[in-house]
Amino acid sequence: MKLKKLLILPFLSATALFATNHVISISGTNYSPNLLLVQLNDVVTIEASSTHPLVQVSKATWDASLTTELAGGWGTKTANHQITISNTDSIFFVCQNHASAGMKGMIVFDQVNKTSEIKITSVVQIENPVKNGLLQIHNSNSQALDIHMFDLQGRLVSTYTANTGNSTFAIENGGTFIAIIRNKEGIISKEILLVE
Repeated sequence: MKLKKLLILPFLSATALFATNHVISISGTNYSPNLLLVQLNDVVTIEASSTHPLVQVSKATWDASLTTELAGGWGTKTANHQITISNTDSIFFVCQNHASAGMKGMIVFDQVNKTSEIKITSVVQIENPVKNGLLQIHNSNSQALDIHMFDLQGRLVSTYTANTGNSTFAIENGGTFIAIIRNKEGIISKEILLVE
C-alpha cells in the first residue's frame, strides 16, 4: 500500500509543477491582457475593484458588451478573483461599469489535444501573410466561424464572422496578430502577419 502512495504523490507534484500563474490586470478601462491562453491547472488572478466590478458572462453577453451575469458563474467581484482552470471551457468576463466601453476579456484553453483543431483546420484556409490589408478566409464547413483578432499585447483589435465560402475582411493596421477562430467543432489560434 505504501508503494502506491509513493507513486501517486510524485505524479501529483509533477502536475502542479507545470501549472502557470497568470495575472490579468486593470489598465485604465482595459484588461491586460484581454485574451489569455491557458492550460489545465493554471491559476488566473483577475483584478477587480469597486470601480471595476468583475462579472463572468456568457459569450453572447460578451459579444454584445453587456453585463448580465452567467448563471452558475462567479457572480460580481469587487476584489481580485482567483480561479484554477479545471476544464477546457472558454471564460468570458467584463467590467460591470465599463463593458459598453469595451472593458472585457476572455480566457481560452490552449489546445493540447489537437483533435478539435484538426477538425476545424481541415475546413479553414487563411491567406497568410495578409496583403493589401485584406484578410481572405475560405470556410468549407456549413457552420459560420467566429474570428477574434488580437494584437501581440492581447488587446482585441476586431471581430469577424466568416460564413460558408469565401470571406474578405479589411484590417487597418499592419503588424502581427493572433486570430482565435472557433465554431461548434473546435477552436484554433493562428498567427497572422499583415504586410502593408
